[in-house]
Amino acid sequence: MADLTDYLEAEILKWAFQTASATRPTAWHVGLFTTNPTADDGTTSAVEMVGSGYARQSTTFDLSAQTLTTTSALTFGPAGSASWPQAIGFGIWTLASSGQILAFESLTSARSIGSGDSATFAASALTITID
Repeated sequence: MADLTDYLEAEILKWAFQTASATRPTAWHVGLFTTNPTADDGTTSAVEMVGSGYARQSTTFDLSAQTLTTTSALTFGPAGSASWPQAIGFGIWTLASSGQILAFESLTSARSIGSGDSATFAASALTITID
């Protein structure tokens, strides 16, 4: 099961139990983590991937019951002349750079991305499930 950040949980509570409007993102971006965040402090504790050629990828989602899945394949890279740190998780952000982390999950298995390589995830490979 994925974690929702405190930021997203507060927005959901505003929407469900107050007359205040929640701030809804207009786009979603997936990024990779070398250190996963915690739900309590998503943006501060997370360590996002860095390296030449790395950028968050824009995506949309399919929703079935309580599971979101990415609708298209996502490719990160290729890495520049140096390998990237090992990716251990992914997150969904509100912006292509900076922004708020909405939800995050560990990868089933860590990914190493060598010089000139890319990390590709098939459509529906990255999922966020809540219960």
